[in-house]
Amino acid sequence: MVTQRPRRFGATVLLVLTLLGALGVTAAAAAEPTAAPTLTGSFTLVDDGQTITYQASGFRQHEWIATWFTLPDQSVMNGPNFRADEHGATPIDIRIPRHSVSGEWSLTVYGLEGKLPLVARFTVVGVDPPPVAAAPLVAPAAGPAGGTFRFTVGGFEEWEIVSYWITAPDSSIAYALPATLMVGRYGVATLDWTPPADSMAGRYVITIQGLGSHVARAVPFDVQR
Repeated sequence: MVTQRPRRFGATVLLVLTLLGALGVTAAAAAEPTAAPTLTGSFTLVDDGQTITYQASGFRQHEWIATWFTLPDQSVMNGPNFRADEHGATPIDIRIPRHSVSGEWSLTVYGLEGKLPLVARFTVVGVDPPPVAAAPLVAPAAGPAGGTFRFTVGGFEEWEIVSYWITAPDSSIAYALPATLMVGRYGVATLDWTPPADSMAGRYVITIQGLGSHVARAVPFDVQR
């Protein structure tokens, strides 16, 4: 009589699952950044039309990275998107548009997964800013998080559609609504915004831009905690 040895299927399956789990943990760890994101490069004076280059590193593997400029009047202009390589790094090459307004600019580099904004500041030597229309109004000029702010801004075309976005103190976008508000008679836009109760304290800026006239107006206000 031949005696068969019992097959240890359970132990073999457990070993395979353990190895697969270890490989999964290793792959996940490799996708995580090994250091905090950094932005290397230094520009003090930049001519309009000039290309500036920064080196971004410390992001996740193949992470998408958004960029935007904050202009001297605190309005925001979108920049190109970039994608980090397998090491979480990428050069950030952006051209300052011709005939840009002179003054203090900032570039925000934002990883869509890590959600950490990096900000570089520099001075653009371009054209003088255009004359400002009647001063926009905000009421109150400073108020608590959870309270409502009302903005009244003129200088647009009558009945045109505008979009608006709100820049937080850390240069991130706190809120945005594209093409959702119609300007009233005399080219005046009126809108309300209530910051969430847990909003960070500091100076915010709402930017309202007409889609037809391309007029952009920025209004600063303070959120308190």
